[in-house]
Amino acid sequence: MPQFPGAGRFVDTGQQCATGNIARNSSRRPQKQPGRKEWESQTGKNSPRARKQHSAHVSSILAALAERNSSVSLVLDRAGRLESRELSRILSEQRDWRKAIEVFSWFQRQDNYEANVFLYNILLRTLGRAAKWELLQKYWSEMLGERVPPTIFTYSILVDVHGRAGMKDEAIRFYRHMIESGVEPDEVMVSTYMNLQRRFGDLEEAEKAFWGLFSENLVDGTTKRPENPETYNTMISFYGEHAKFAEGSKVFAEMMKAGVELTTVTFNAMIHVYGKAGRTREAELLVTNMKQRKDCCPDVATYNSLIEMYVKNDKLELVSGCLERMRDSGVSADQVTFRTLISAYAANNVVWKAEALVQEMEGSGFLIDQAMYTVMIAMYVRARDVPKAESVFRFLHSRGGLEVSTYVGVMDVYAEHKCLDQAREVFELAKNAGLKTPSLYNVMMKAYGACDRFTDAVTVFEAMEKDGASPNEASFNSLIQLLCKGRLLEILQRVLVLVKAAGFKPSLASCSSVVSFYGDMGRVREAERVFKEMLASGVEADVICYSALLNAYAEAGFAREAQQTLDSLKAAGFVPDTIVYTSMMKLYSNLGLIAEAEKIYEEISRLSPDVFAANTMLNLYIKSGMFTEAEQLFRAMQRGKPGLNEVACTMMLKLYREAGKIEQGLDVARVMSRRFLITDARAFNVVIAMYVKAGLMREALEALKEMRRAGLVPSRSTFSCFEEILERAGM
Repeated sequence: MPQFPGAGRFVDTGQQCATGNIARNSSRRPQKQPGRKEWESQTGKNSPRARKQHSAHVSSILAALAERNSSVSLVLDRAGRLESRELSRILSEQRDWRKAIEVFSWFQRQDNYEANVFLYNILLRTLGRAAKWELLQKYWSEMLGERVPPTIFTYSILVDVHGRAGMKDEAIRFYRHMIESGVEPDEVMVSTYMNLQRRFGDLEEAEKAFWGLFSENLVDGTTKRPENPETYNTMISFYGEHAKFAEGSKVFAEMMKAGVELTTVTFNAMIHVYGKAGRTREAELLVTNMKQRKDCCPDVATYNSLIEMYVKNDKLELVSGCLERMRDSGVSADQVTFRTLISAYAANNVVWKAEALVQEMEGSGFLIDQAMYTVMIAMYVRARDVPKAESVFRFLHSRGGLEVSTYVGVMDVYAEHKCLDQAREVFELAKNAGLKTPSLYNVMMKAYGACDRFTDAVTVFEAMEKDGASPNEASFNSLIQLLCKGRLLEILQRVLVLVKAAGFKPSLASCSSVVSFYGDMGRVREAERVFKEMLASGVEADVICYSALLNAYAEAGFAREAQQTLDSLKAAGFVPDTIVYTSMMKLYSNLGLIAEAEKIYEEISRLSPDVFAANTMLNLYIKSGMFTEAEQLFRAMQRGKPGLNEVACTMMLKLYREAGKIEQGLDVARVMSRRFLITDARAFNVVIAMYVKAGLMREALEALKEMRRAGLVPSRSTFSCFEEILERAGM
């Protein structure tokens, strides 16, 4: 290879020790690790003069390298003498990782090449941003093999690029390698690591890293604190995301103790913390504080945080004033502002304001994307202006390029509001556009299910395979739950076989639906089998699923199995709720086990007074002839524990009428009338029968008139009461 002109062009010989560069195959160790300042100096970032004097020579090299068919070797061979900073600059300007490798390889081929940590840092960063992990690992290993010690900046790059790519384990591996190599992390490195943990939601690790930056001097009692505002801002923001108000406030206080500059970002982060905690007044005071300061002032992010806070805390009436203050301060709304406001007004059906903001957003030059149009369509559907919703969608569709998520989102809105025809129209348009995805068919099944057209939902499911949209796990689970709701037993059993054959496993919600459905159908052993298969497949039952199985046993009178299920529920760490206990009460009531039912009723009463449980206990007392206990319970209900209801009053009326206790029965009838507890034909019949029994013809006729005014049709039982009065009168 010919001698490359300029013996010192890659690394200035006077800087070799200072920068820690080591010659290829050299056994010398560097005298010093290059830090961030050396990195900035090497790349020319910290020198305004260097930036201004970026030579036309280097610019011409970069322009030549940027040409499509340029030869890296030819361009650089003609370059002449280059300084270290210029070499770093040339490499850092290469956006194409392939070209970056060619440039780097050319450097390495030169006779005077000395391994340079700065060049490796640049290449590693380029490869990381391009997600070329195998190549990154290759050059990392080569760097270590060249005995080029990684600097703090090297590790910062590696942690950052892997973290941004979602490769948490790899990022942490490099961070630990840094610690094990004896490289002391500086504050910027710790901040990078904190951002990594924030990205993955690991608050505990971020806290350890942040508070690890604090250290107390045992000699003078002073405390060393972080000095970079961004370090504090990151931690405050992380606490805000987790609604940790006290912790975020503590970091803010530490920041002020350290005398670190409070930036606009700092105030915005604290406003977010206050907003999450619902402390709107404190957040507003911070904004006032910002306006009074000279070093920072509210920006669009500040007002966006305030608007978001008002929306999340149901203070929509304050949003308009905030927007006006924002404009008065000379701050222009951005896309986030408009999206937040439009979504808030649309969700609350303030149609005219949402429409006005959409027009303003368009006038400001911001793009109204498909998601925003979907929000508006949902608003019109909720406002029962379906024609307007259809008009907006057709306009959106006419522009073309709709994503499948937009079709699905619009269909989902129609499905939730039972707009079946509109959902079908969107479904067909999506299919015609070639967007035959499982999610599209799933939401169409949902639309049919919402309208109780379960066989049509099955038809959609069957069409999936034929249309090239193979059913996924969500498809099977949606269909299973719809079949349970529609009580289509035979089809359900066939689908469950298909699920197994396809290698899918039903979700917890689907298993709960099947167990409940089988229980309602009296197929207790099948419900039991589905529950056991679910556990065997690794799906853990929740309270709802346990309740469904327990209720199936209760309906069938399987006391032993019901008790075992209750014991299993408790052993799994769940606390039985009123639904569970009510099922047990129903079981004991059916079996006539009064003492056991009373014990369960006491448990329910301690949790929360429950109407159904009280009615079940009352019915058990009446069936068992325990009239005193029934009256005591009824009086307790009358006092508000858990309160009277139509079913309980009807049971007591029948009891008093059959027992000949006319006065007590009339008292109950009057209470029912006074509290508007007579709403169905059965209750009216019992009340009328009570009046007839007491010979109160006028009250009976008034009750009949009230029954007709309520739109209820008198039954044979109703008229038989009046026949009794006529017979008494000899008519």
